[in-house]
Order: sequence, then C-alpha cells, then structure tokens
Amino acid sequence: MTAMSGVCLTGDVHSLRLANAEQAYLPTGTTELDIASRYAKIAADHDVAVTFFVTGLAARDQPNLVSTLDSNSSVEVGGHTYRSLQPGLLHSVFRRVWGSRYGPSAFQRYDIRKTKAVLSELCTKPTSWRTHAYASDHRTLSILAKEGFTVVSDSVAPDSKISPSMEGEILSLPVNTLRDHGHLYHAHRTAKSTDSASSGDSFNSQMYEPNAWLSRVTSQIEAITNAGGFATVQAHPVCQYTADGLDTLTELVRWLDEEDIDTYCCRDVSYPT
Repeated sequence: MTAMSGVCLTGDVHSLRLANAEQAYLPTGTTELDIASRYAKIAADHDVAVTFFVTGLAARDQPNLVSTLDSNSSVEVGGHTYRSLQPGLLHSVFRRVWGSRYGPSAFQRYDIRKTKAVLSELCTKPTSWRTHAYASDHRTLSILAKEGFTVVSDSVAPDSKISPSMEGEILSLPVNTLRDHGHLYHAHRTAKSTDSASSGDSFNSQMYEPNAWLSRVTSQIEAITNAGGFATVQAHPVCQYTADGLDTLTELVRWLDEEDIDTYCCRDVSYPT
C-alpha cells in the first residue's frame, strides 16, 4: 500500500431518541441527520471528503437522508453502534460485570451486525466504525474484522501520533486533533455555565471559543500533514451547529480547500509502508 498524508474529517450522528443535552438546542423537529446533510453540502462545495459515523437507529428514523448522504461519492457512512449504548443501566451492568461498557462478545456481535444490516439496506456496505463513547475493546476489533470492517476510529491520541496503525486486522485512525465535543463551547457548554470544563484527554482540559478551537485544529492539521502524517478531525454535526450554526465548520472546510490539503473518507486510508 502507498503511504498517505492528509486529513480525515469525521462526525458522529445519533437518533433524537438519544435525547442528549446538545439535541435540546436544535430547532424543533430538526435532527442530527438534518444537520449532517447541511454539513455534507458545505464540505462538497469545497471538495472536502467527510465520514459520518451513524447509529443504526438514526438510519432507521430517516432512511432517505442516509441514502442521500451515501449517494455523494465524497461522503462515507460508517457505523456508530445501533442505539448509542442505551439503555444506560444495561451498559452500566456490562461495565461492572464484563469490564466493558459495550458488553460481552455476544451483545457486541449482535449490535454490530444489526447496525451493519440497517446501513447496508440503505447505502454502501459500511467498512468504517467508531463505537459510541469510544467504548470498544479487544472483543470489538475482532468482531468488526470478522464482519468485514477495515477501519476503526475509536480513540483519542496526542497530535504526536501522526500515522495510522494496525490493530490486528483493523486500521486504526485515532482522533489526533482537538475534538469538538470535549473542547469547543457549544449548546449548554459555555464559558459561563457550570459545565464549562473539559473532561480532559490526551490534549488538555480546556474548552475554547469557536475561533480559538479552529485556530488550534488548523495548526495541528498543518503540523501533522507537513510531517507527512494523517490528521483525523472529530467535528460532530450537532456540536458544530449548536456552537455557531456551522460557521466554524464552514471556515474549517474552506481552509482545507484553500490550503489544498488532501482529504479522505476513512475507508480510503491505507496503512503507510
């Protein structure tokens, strides 16, 4: 395989039945898939590829939108579990008993197959995966490989991690730029709110206003790609919309276009040799 350098722009998409805090800030009747459709149009206008990791339940709720997304050659629809690790009580039991919030192999296999089946009915058979809340474990990777998945983006790594790696038979694309959910002020997470601090990750425990977040992410992308590496960006449709109505997302894809930085769907990334 040929070595690659560039960017993979990704976002996670959930059903409104998840009823998370960000969704409460969407206009009445607007779903995360609705926002993802607008996001995809912005990316396409700037020739930027994007991968959306979509839950099976979101796809069931709006099958036509998923099929429309997939019809764009620069958009990939990957899997993101069936119902976002809900109900929470069940997955809390899984964590206590099996040491994994995603649960035992039998449940994970059921969930992955159910998600794959729904997406395969509506669009190209999915080959990329991100477990909701990065909850995968060694069982997940083995099952994904057997189910035909080839790429996983399921961890947060420092920006010094500039190359994809192989985890068994699966290519791993860690999020190695400042993720928006943990570091961008949006929805209920404002500088004045009680929920204003990041939970922390490989980068830091700070939250940023949109312009500052964008500046840091573009600097990270520049450093990674200049070093011949591959930058994976996690920019959720719901976070970007509730931050500033997709203005920052628009600036990011415009910058990628103007800087002539190669972008890829996750499925198109190969292991560097």
